[in-house]
This record gives sequence, structure tokens and C-alpha cells, in this order.
Amino acid sequence: MPLVLSRMLEEDIPAFAVMDEECMQGWGFARAMQHLNPDQPRREFIEEWTREDWGKDESQHWLKVSDTETNELIAVALWRFPIEGLEPHIEPPPSGKAEGSESKTEETKKQAPSVPDLFTVSRREWKILETEFIGDKPYAVLGVLATHPKHQRRGAGSMLVKWGCDKADKLGMITALQASTAGQAVYTKHGFEIKRAVELDLRPWGVDETELRRGMVRQPR
Repeated sequence: MPLVLSRMLEEDIPAFAVMDEECMQGWGFARAMQHLNPDQPRREFIEEWTREDWGKDESQHWLKVSDTETNELIAVALWRFPIEGLEPHIEPPPSGKAEGSESKTEETKKQAPSVPDLFTVSRREWKILETEFIGDKPYAVLGVLATHPKHQRRGAGSMLVKWGCDKADKLGMITALQASTAGQAVYTKHGFEIKRAVELDLRPWGVDETELRRGMVRQPR
């Protein structure tokens, strides 16, 4: 069954949201991101989050891999390449907060112990990675990579990673990402190296697990 890589379209967003929900079911970090709004289905807030800036950010490159026999979307990536003259913008990962949920969020905050938002913690780690291993050079970011569990080990994720690496090589640009255990192998295959690894206790966000967050950087070739 041949696979093809192409630009993701706005009409693909619902299929991406459904696929993402399948991908993230067993990932503690994804569940922890929903700690302020646990009752909202992940696919719902992923769709809202994706639509929010769709077509508004020229640095974003949404890509998909489809199975040409079934026409099924099986993998998605979001690459960001800096635009000259603009500050690099790292979009927060989906947090589970939807429009209209402010009152519920505030109520949850009052009832729960005061802990920093999980994105704030992740962003802090990213800033350390940037400062220590990238510096003031422009760099590209792989912000999203998801492959449907039924279609893993078919090379779809590798196709999406290669697309960004090839573009970065043409630009002579560093690439960076934060890797989970599941994604580390494909990133290593394409030349990313672990520069910083931090074990994150997810219990403050309602998940009795720890997550090893790996900051990975790739030099242009």
C-alpha cells in the first residue's frame, strides 16, 4: 500500500483530531495536559487548537501522509521554520482548554493545589535547550508528529521527519524538538541528538507517572 506525503488541508483537521486521540490514549504526558479540563474529549480540543491559527501563521507547515489505496490520513506533522524579521514563535502544545471553559478552569484551579501549567514547565525546559545548545541562530522546530497506531512502522513518520530535515539542510538551519520515548528512534535515525533529558513527575497534573522529556537537536548537513 503506497504512501504519499502532501500538505495537510483545513478539511483534514477532523480526521487529524480523531487520529491524534487514538495516538495519545496511552501517553501520560498527553493526559496530564488535560488536567484543567479533563472532561473534554481530546479530539474536540485538538480540532479547536488546530483551527485557531490555521492559515494565520506563515511559519507553520502542516503535512500529512496518506495511504493511496484507502485514501486514509495516517500521519501528521507540524514543522515551523522561522520567517526573516519575525521572532521565533513556539506554539503551546494542546492543553485541553477550550473556548467557553474559563469559568470551569478557574473553579478547578481554586480546588486543586497551585501548580504551574504543564506548558509553562515544558517551555522552561525548551528555553534551557535553546540557550545552551542553539543560541541566537535561527532554527526550525518539529512541534507535532503523530502516526495512527494501526499504521506505525510503515515509514510514515520517517517521511514527515525527513521532509523537515531536507528543508533545514537546504537552508543551513538547525532543527530541534522535544521527544517522547516513542519518537526517539525515528529522530535519532535522521540525525537528531539528545542534548538534554529531564524526568518530569506528572503527579501534580493528575497522572501517576513520570515522563522523560528529551531535548534533541540536529545540525544541518
